[in-house]
Amino acid sequence: MRLTGDGRVALLSWLGDVVAYCVAARELAAALSYEGAEPGSVHENTCSAMMEKAGDPLLRRAVRDGVVAEGVTVADLIALIVGIVLATEHHPDPAARAERLFRLAVAGLSPQVSAARRE
Repeated sequence: MRLTGDGRVALLSWLGDVVAYCVAARELAAALSYEGAEPGSVHENTCSAMMEKAGDPLLRRAVRDGVVAEGVTVADLIALIVGIVLATEHHPDPAARAERLFRLAVAGLSPQVSAARRE
């Protein structure tokens, strides 16, 4: 994956693709939920390890750019995605609902205040 453009945009684009893929590939979110298992255990998850390897450069860049808080991990982001996907799997339109919840998580609950209103 090329690391061009804004670090936040690149990370969010990748995460959005992961959300969409998890919705389409049923059971992937459940498989990713075993994140954090001890190496060598029956629950060790090579899929989670691959996701971490893919997302780590994007996350490091976004943190370096100051657009993601320090201390956030790829495992945190995958856990967020897993929660969203599992919570929406029985919705009539799981892809749309998952996308909405992902965007809500990214934007936060507070309304965005324009620069003009802050002055």
